Amino acid sequence: MAASSGSARGGLTAVASFLRVYEPLEAFPADERAWWRAVAANGPLTASQMAAREHAAALRALAALPPRVVTDLDLTDGISQPVGIILAPEAADGRLRVCPIEMSWRSLLALEEFQTDIVPSVLPAFLPVAVVDAASASLTSLVSERSSLTGPHVRSCRWSVPLAWLAVFQPSHRHVEVQESAAHPPATSGHQETEADVERLRPSVQPAPSSRFLAPMADSRRCVARALASVRVADTSLLPLAELEELGRWLEEFHARSYVELDYTGLGPGLVTRAGPSEVGPVDSGAPAGSAGSSGSGGPVGAGAAGGAGGDVAVEDSVAEVSRGLGELRAGNVEAGVSRLSLVRDRWDEIRAHEHAS
Repeated sequence: MAASSGSARGGLTAVASFLRVYEPLEAFPADERAWWRAVAANGPLTASQMAAREHAAALRALAALPPRVVTDLDLTDGISQPVGIILAPEAADGRLRVCPIEMSWRSLLALEEFQTDIVPSVLPAFLPVAVVDAASASLTSLVSERSSLTGPHVRSCRWSVPLAWLAVFQPSHRHVEVQESAAHPPATSGHQETEADVERLRPSVQPAPSSRFLAPMADSRRCVARALASVRVADTSLLPLAELEELGRWLEEFHARSYVELDYTGLGPGLVTRAGPSEVGPVDSGAPAGSAGSSGSGGPVGAGAAGGAGGDVAVEDSVAEVSRGLGELRAGNVEAGVSRLSLVRDRWDEIRAHEHAS
C-alpha cells in the first residue's frame, strides 16, 4: 500500500481519490441522528484525517499475525459505534450531512475485487485462505441482509480519478477551503477525554487548503444523465455505458438532498506536476453545442492556474474537458469528443503509472 505525506493523523494517507455521498440526517435512523449531532458538536475528523485513519488501520490489519481484513472496529479502537465524516451545513438549508465510512463493507468488497485481479495461487501470500473464505462468507451474508446492492457511501480509486467520476461534476462545483487543524474525534461513551488524548489525535502536520468537487445530488444525477445521453449517441470505450449506468444506479440509492464529493487531496499536487504538462488546451469560457454549460478557468497542468497546485489544475481541467467531450458527442462531433476524452485518459494513465515507479 502506498502512502504520501498529508495533514492527517500520523501524516500518512493512501495515494487515492474518493467519491463520497453525504446524506442529510433524515436519511438515518433516529438513534443515529443523535449520535451524528453529538459528533458534529465535538469536532469531527476532516475528510483527509479520516482517509489517513483508514490507511493506518488497513496497514495495521495487513501487518498483523496472521493478516486480517480491516473492519469498522479498527477505526474506533474496538468500540462499536458509527464512524463517518460530517459535512457542515450550508446557509442555504442548514442541514447537517454525514458520509458513513462503512469500513467493514468496503474492505470485503475490495478483497473480492482483489481476488479477481490476482492469480489465485498468489493470494495466500497476502491473506490466509481461512481469512479469505471467512470474508467471502461475511460479504454474502451482508448482501443478503441489505435491500441495497449498489455499494456503500464511499468509493475509492488508487493513484487516479476515473473518467466516470469526472462526469459527475461541472467546473462550477469546485470548492476550496482551509481545514481547521484542531479537529479531533469526540470522547467515546464512558471515557473522559484528556489533554493527552487530544494531543495524540491532533494532526502532526498543519492542514493545507483542501480542494474538492462538491455537488448537490440533483446536479450530479443530471450530469450522469447527460453523460449517458452522450455515450448512447456515440458509444466509446473511454466511458463505457455499463459503467455510467452502474454509477447512476448507485447515486439513485441515496437521499435526494444528499451531496456528492470528489476528494482528490490524497493524490497530492506533486504527483500530478511530475506527470508533465497537459496536452489539453486552456479551458475557455464557452461550451460546445450540446454541452452541459460548463464554466471554469484554468490552463495546462503546470501552468499555475486555478489555485496554483498541479493536482488541482489537473482535476479541474479534466472535469471541464470531460464535460466538453461529452457535449461534443451529443452534438454529433464524435471525432472531436473522443479526442478530448482520449487526452484526459492519457493524462491520468501517465499519473497512474507512478504507482509502479521505483
